[in-house]
Amino acid sequence: IDPPASERPMNIEPCLILPVRWPEQKPETGHLYDIGVDLGKTVSATVITVWDKTSFPWTLSYYRRMLRATWPVVKAVVTTLQQQWCPVEASGRRTGRVYVDSTGLDPIFDDLRLAGVPVTGVRFTGGEGQERQRLLDKLAIGLEKKLIRIPREEQFVREFNAMRRILSDKTGRTAWEPLEGHTSDCVFSSALGLYDLPVDRDTIRKRRAPDLYVEAV
Repeated sequence: IDPPASERPMNIEPCLILPVRWPEQKPETGHLYDIGVDLGKTVSATVITVWDKTSFPWTLSYYRRMLRATWPVVKAVVTTLQQQWCPVEASGRRTGRVYVDSTGLDPIFDDLRLAGVPVTGVRFTGGEGQERQRLLDKLAIGLEKKLIRIPREEQFVREFNAMRRILSDKTGRTAWEPLEGHTSDCVFSSALGLYDLPVDRDTIRKRRAPDLYVEAV
C-alpha cells in the first residue's frame, strides 16, 4: 500500500546517475544550459545549479554550494558561470537563462542586472509562494516522469527526500516544504534552473530542437 501523498518525498532515486567531480565539469560545445540560483540567507547556503537542456532528459551539469558567502563573492561566481555556461552571442542572442529569486529581499538580483549580467527574475518566495509551489510541482513531475538526470550527490538526496506536501495553516492549501531541521537550497535552485522544463508530452515533442531554446536578450 502506497503511503499518503503528504508522506511521500520527492523521489529522486530513479533519476540519479553516476557521481561526477563538480569542479572538473565544463560546458560541451553545441550544448545549451540554464542556471538556477537560490540565494542563501544568514544560515542557509547559496546554491547554483546548471542544467543541460539540449535534449531530454535535462541533466545537472554543474553544482556549487556556498555557505555564508558574501554578496560580492556570490555576484562574482554567478557572473563567471553565466559567461562560461550561458554566454551571450555576438548577434545578441543568449544561449540560456540565469534564473534568480527577484522577490526583492536581496539586492543581488538588481546588482547583477546593473552589472550587465542577463539574469531572469522569478518571484520565488513572495506573497503566498504560489510561483514557488508551481515550480516545485513541476520539479516533482519532472522527477516522476524521469525528465531530468542528477549525478548522485548526497546533499541532493537528503534534501529531496526531506520534501513533503504539507497543509498550510495560512493558505489552507498543501505546499511543498522541507521537514523540520532540513535544508532545501538544492531543491529550490533546481526548481529555478528547471523553470523552462516542459513536462507535458506535446510540448516535449515540439521542443526537442535545440534552436527553440535560444531566445533574444
